[in-house]
Amino acid sequence: MKFENQPDKASRFIDMAVERDMLSATQAAELLQTSIERSTAPKILAMETELLDPVQIDILEVMLDPTNVAPGFEVLDVVGHGGLGVVYRATQTQLNRIVALKTIPISKMSGSGVVARFQQEAFAVGRLQHPNIVAAHDFGTHGERIYLAMELIEGEDLESLIQDSGPISESMGWALARQVAAGLAHAQELGIVHRDIKPANLLLTKPPAGFAMAENVPLVKITDFGLAKLAVEQGGKTRLTVVGTAMGTPFYMAPEQVSDSDIDHRADIYALGVSMFHMLTGMPPYQGMTIGQIVVAKVTGDSSWLDDLTTHCSVESMQLLKRMVASDPAERIPDYSALIAAIDNLPTLSKVSAQVLSKCETSTPTETQAITIGEFQKPLLENKLRSPWLVRSLVIGCFIAVISLGWFIFKPSGAPKVERVPTFVATGWEEPLFDGTSTDGWTAIQGGFWFEEVDSEGASVLQATGRKPAVRPLPMPNPDESSKNQLLNYRIRLLVDLLEADSAEVHFDRGDGQDSSQRNVLRVARDGIALGVKGSLKGELESDVRIPFPHDFTSKTNDGQPKYNQIQIERQEEFWFAYFNEELLGWIPVNNDDSLKDIQLLVDGGTVNFADLSVAELKPPEPQSTDSRN
Repeated sequence: MKFENQPDKASRFIDMAVERDMLSATQAAELLQTSIERSTAPKILAMETELLDPVQIDILEVMLDPTNVAPGFEVLDVVGHGGLGVVYRATQTQLNRIVALKTIPISKMSGSGVVARFQQEAFAVGRLQHPNIVAAHDFGTHGERIYLAMELIEGEDLESLIQDSGPISESMGWALARQVAAGLAHAQELGIVHRDIKPANLLLTKPPAGFAMAENVPLVKITDFGLAKLAVEQGGKTRLTVVGTAMGTPFYMAPEQVSDSDIDHRADIYALGVSMFHMLTGMPPYQGMTIGQIVVAKVTGDSSWLDDLTTHCSVESMQLLKRMVASDPAERIPDYSALIAAIDNLPTLSKVSAQVLSKCETSTPTETQAITIGEFQKPLLENKLRSPWLVRSLVIGCFIAVISLGWFIFKPSGAPKVERVPTFVATGWEEPLFDGTSTDGWTAIQGGFWFEEVDSEGASVLQATGRKPAVRPLPMPNPDESSKNQLLNYRIRLLVDLLEADSAEVHFDRGDGQDSSQRNVLRVARDGIALGVKGSLKGELESDVRIPFPHDFTSKTNDGQPKYNQIQIERQEEFWFAYFNEELLGWIPVNNDDSLKDIQLLVDGGTVNFADLSVAELKPPEPQSTDSRN
């Protein structure tokens, strides 16, 4: 149908965008006027002018035609969305049942890894039928989308509850952990390992009427089996991973997940133990440590973080947690039956509570509703984008483990001696510099040299070709404040895959931002890494820090997948500290306190992929207490 024959559809599209706060009234009026003048659909114009991103446009199209997303379903509203897809609240019309409908546009599935992850999630979840696991109802493709219909849980995830209300009591924590163990035991029986157990993936909801539960204990629902591993051979493949990497979140991930491919249910027992630590203390372990430091701590068996539990739980609970998080899987609780029995025998759980909780394994809820523990307000079921910033570990887990250990072995004797010691820690504020869907926020991107792309892992990346530089001003923690100095100390992180290019450079401390201004530069090239100063954008790099790669350069892993290297740059008052794959390269004095707070990327000799770009605020460490204890 020609555009001139569907003005009502164009008007409804724009009205819906305003209703959902995607466009202002002024933007909407201008878009409608331009649409009429050019006889062009507003969604095309909105995409061209970057008024709306592809996910927003997809949401608007779905809400304008809510019965044409999946056969037998009618979309009611949006629950959440990420870089690849959207989760809707929908009605399964024949059964008049409210469900969560997860969709991904097929156009976003150019990477085989994305298709496989979504299909495996449907396959894995579809086999799981347990009160403590989010149930799957339907799966398929329709039109331009692939969809998965699941049980919709009204409530709050455990991580959000802890953030809002603080640590959980010892007895409540074990009551929740016991339910998780029961659900995972069912998954193990079907040969499925979750691989990413953490509080954010544990949803809390009110038990249905007549469902046997201890008083005031919510029903736990395990979600996000999209990272599940099939222990049973499926067409010659035993597991699906983000290619070449470990799966899981580093705080909770078992040591074998970063150093071994042989993962079984004991990795989930370890993660449940760390999640219990989070419940009791109000935060995960390894606070203030980088991803590389966490990986090294796990590989070397450091469990000193358990000492923080001494004031939070009983001796019996401490002993059980130590058995759950033993570095060697052979020394852990061997199976879920033993774990559940150990929980039931804890003095902190009364016999009555244990007996009531044990009945949960055979009961089947028919309905779930919201429960008020604190205040449940946040959406529970989200298709989260790769990265905030625990998720970036999915990309570099195993690789960082190898680099963290191997770098010390192969590091050349000519590496610089670092005279300064970085001491600042993260404040908790962190923002992405690339959202995976558009180049919004980047300037000097022109001529088609910079664009969004999907790599062979199915992850969204910023791809550059040619020598046109790109600049990204850094977002501020408090955008309403006008002072340009409010972000004083910060950390910039990004992953770089050279593909077939000769080099990629990150420019920072660029003075007034002109091409002729002096700047600091970290260069990743085929012959190694260099850190130094340039007098201008295209000047020669003057560097005292030049380190060859500790191995022959390759842009591919052994199985042909892209190899990302991590760059990290930290401004700590008077000095810049630079890292390559978590290894401190050296430091450079801050040249200009009034330098623009931005980064500039420059590539040479081919195409480069940049991924997981972020900025985080830093602060000086808290002074240590001088109190002593006997």
